[in-house]
Amino acid sequence: MFFITNFRTYAIRHKLLLTGTLVCLVAVIFITVILASIGASNRSTFSSSGWHDDIRAGSAVAPDPTPLPAPGHTHAYHKAAPSLAPGASTALNAVDQALADLVDANIAFNVPDHAAINKALVIEAKLSTKLDQDQLKKLIDEAGASEGASLKIADRMAATLSGGSAFDISPSGPQEQWISKSDTTGWTWEVTPKSAGAQILILSFDAILTIDGKDDRRTINTFKKTISVDVSKTETIEDWLETIKKYGEDLSWIWVTILIPIGGGIWAWLRRRRQPEHS
Repeated sequence: MFFITNFRTYAIRHKLLLTGTLVCLVAVIFITVILASIGASNRSTFSSSGWHDDIRAGSAVAPDPTPLPAPGHTHAYHKAAPSLAPGASTALNAVDQALADLVDANIAFNVPDHAAINKALVIEAKLSTKLDQDQLKKLIDEAGASEGASLKIADRMAATLSGGSAFDISPSGPQEQWISKSDTTGWTWEVTPKSAGAQILILSFDAILTIDGKDDRRTINTFKKTISVDVSKTETIEDWLETIKKYGEDLSWIWVTILIPIGGGIWAWLRRRRQPEHS
């Protein structure tokens, strides 16, 4: 009987303890939910009203007023180009004016497609501001096909024909001339091939500009033509004979210094051998 009474008492206490625990757990959950709700409400109030208050107070970060770069630019900031000194600007203006003063003209020149070693040929070029290219071609007298072209010219022009070590060219270097607006201006070069095979000549024209009283050679708008020439060792029998004659003249010192003394020595030796036979 005592045992049953104690058991009932224990069960009642245990039930009360379990009920109290559940009540405390529910209370904790309830309080947690209420606190979370209050925190969310405060954050919402700050985001909806506090941010605008900051803007009104001037504490918020304003958008960057820097304009966006123009299309095609890769940098957000661009430095202004440095200004030129007054003297440099004047010089540039003088150059631009000199280039603007260049006038149109035509040239014609002969183009030999073949040549022979050590046989000179002539390259001729003519320039005119009045005649067209076809008219200038008719004025070319030297051998080879005639070609024409247009170019810009100044009051003075320099024509140059170059061929490296494959040719001897006379005159060499730039050949300057004043240009007439009414008459034809001409240049001629004597060209002697020195190497066989496919060789090239380069014909170029440069305008000579005067800027502030000084000469300045400009290569802009310069005419340049590459002339291909097939150089052979000999062409005809006459060329062979001329080559043999030239080599014979070059080797004449051998006859004087070597062959004649040797021949004299041989003749003296043969003469000494014949003397015993007669005796």
